[in-house]
Amino acid sequence: MRISTKQYYDVAQQSMVRSAEGAYSWQRKLASGQRIDRASEDPAAAGRAVILNARLSRIDMFKSNQDFARANLADMDTALDGIQTQLMIIQEVSVQAGNGSLNSEAYLALGAKIEQAIDELEKNALQQDSAGRPLFDNGENAELEIQPGLTVNILLARSQVFGGGAGVDDSDLMNAVNAIANAIAADRPPTEVEVSDIATVRETLTRARANVGLDAGAVDASRDAIEAYELGTIQQKSELLDTDLAQGVSEFVRNQTLLEAARSLFSRISSTGLFGMLR
Repeated sequence: MRISTKQYYDVAQQSMVRSAEGAYSWQRKLASGQRIDRASEDPAAAGRAVILNARLSRIDMFKSNQDFARANLADMDTALDGIQTQLMIIQEVSVQAGNGSLNSEAYLALGAKIEQAIDELEKNALQQDSAGRPLFDNGENAELEIQPGLTVNILLARSQVFGGGAGVDDSDLMNAVNAIANAIAADRPPTEVEVSDIATVRETLTRARANVGLDAGAVDASRDAIEAYELGTIQQKSELLDTDLAQGVSEFVRNQTLLEAARSLFSRISSTGLFGMLR
C-alpha cells in the first residue's frame, strides 16, 4: 500500500496538535497546581474530591461551633467567678455581724457592703452571650455539637446555677442572700440556718462552675481532634488533586520535545514532494 505525502502531512499535523494540547494542559496544571482541569479527566478522583470538600465544610462548621462554645463557656466562667466572689464577701459580712458588740452604725456599714455585693452579683447573674441570650436561662441547658456525637452546654439552666425559682430574684441563691441582708438591716446577726443556706448555694455554684470547666476542656480537646482530622482530609485532597511537580515538569518537557519534533517533520514534508514543487 502506497503512503502518500498527504498522509505524512496529516500525521505530522495531528502530532503537532496533540503535543501542543499536552504541553498547554501541563502548563496550566503547573500554574494552577491542580492535576485535574475537568471532571472528565478523572471521574473517580473528581467524585472523591466532592466528598472531601463536603467533609471540609462540615469541619468548618464544627470549628465555628467550637469558637462560639469556647466564648460562651469563658463568659459563664467569668460570671460564676464574679458571683462566687460576691458570695464570699456576704459570708465575711455574716461572720462580722456575729460580733455581739456591734452598734447600729456598724450594722449600717455592713448593710451597705452587702447591698453593693448584691448589685454586683445580680449583674453577673444576668450576663448575656454575644447573641443576646441570658447565659443562665429559665429553660433547660442549651447544647451545641462541637464534633460528631459530642455536645457541650453553651447556656445553663438557671435552676442548675441558682437553685429553684422562676427567676433570679426568687431563686434559692437570692433568697439566701436577701435573708442575710434582712438580718443586717434589722441590726441582728444572721442565724445558723441563714449562714448555712449561703454555704449551700455556694456549693451549687461550685458544681456548676466545675461542669463549665469540664465542657471548656472538652472543647479544647475537640479542637485538637478536629484539626488533626482536617489536616488528614486536606492531605488526602492534595494527594488526589494536586499536581506532582516532578511529573508535571517531565510531562511538559516531553510534550514540548514532541511538539518540536512534529514541527520539524512537518517542515521537512512541506518542503518535499508536491508541496515543495508548488512553491
